[in-house]
Amino acid sequence: MSIDDLLLIVPPPVNLDGAGTLKDWQDVEYRLGIRFPADYKAIVDLYGVAVFSGELTIFSPFASIYGSNLIYGGLQSTLTLRDRLYGKDAFPYSFFPELPGLLSCGWSSYFQGGVFWLVSRESCDWPIVISGPDYPMNISLLNCNLLELLIKLCSNRIDIPCWGISSQ
Repeated sequence: MSIDDLLLIVPPPVNLDGAGTLKDWQDVEYRLGIRFPADYKAIVDLYGVAVFSGELTIFSPFASIYGSNLIYGGLQSTLTLRDRLYGKDAFPYSFFPELPGLLSCGWSSYFQGGVFWLVSRESCDWPIVISGPDYPMNISLLNCNLLELLIKLCSNRIDIPCWGISSQ
């Protein structure tokens, strides 16, 4: 799947908030000590902060709105979840900046759940972890990247059990 597949389903917004320059990307990656996946950079460069399928907001590190900014809103929601789960051995993932660890990259107010990458330093092909409304115990690990998630979500071709979404 390519960014062109997403463009066929969801046209980019007329008013863009949250796109970055090459220098912006280099700066944010340096600050966080990670390299973002190419699909995420393409999504942000074309859509900025956007709501997909009327349900899912993808954060941008360059968004002007605090809650939609990956650095402030996304990192804050990651740390909030980490603090809620501190000392609970049942949760299967660590949290960024620990690697591999979860880093929030989106939110669905409709499903009251988060979208996280499982970030690693070895690869930029990070799988997606979705949390449901009663997270942290209701989570789904998806075998796809963010671009694939958006294409499948916008074309009703994905199962996300913790959100009650079935492609059937």
